[in-house]
Amino acid sequence: MRFASNPQQPVSELMTREGLVTVHAGVSSSEAKRLFHQHRIEKLLVVDEEFRCTGLITVRDMEKAVAYPHAAKDEIGRLRVAAATTVGDAGFERSLA
Repeated sequence: MRFASNPQQPVSELMTREGLVTVHAGVSSSEAKRLFHQHRIEKLLVVDEEFRCTGLITVRDMEKAVAYPHAAKDEIGRLRVAAATTVGDAGFERSLA
């Protein structure tokens, strides 16, 4: 956190409480874009039924989704990545580590 000098300080003492714009998981991209524009914000908190933060959607996330529509992602939209290994027995051994 940029403004935190004490790593033991609870987030609740640092965060803005007023005017938070939140969405639930599964919000459509068009609804997220509408909220970004309407509230002139760049981040949306994703919350569960008990208003606990479960994620974050950013304008940059939306821009990357448009710029890289064929990026390899898992079933919930996380970017898939893997370590590079060599071929042969040495590569197989490295992949197990």
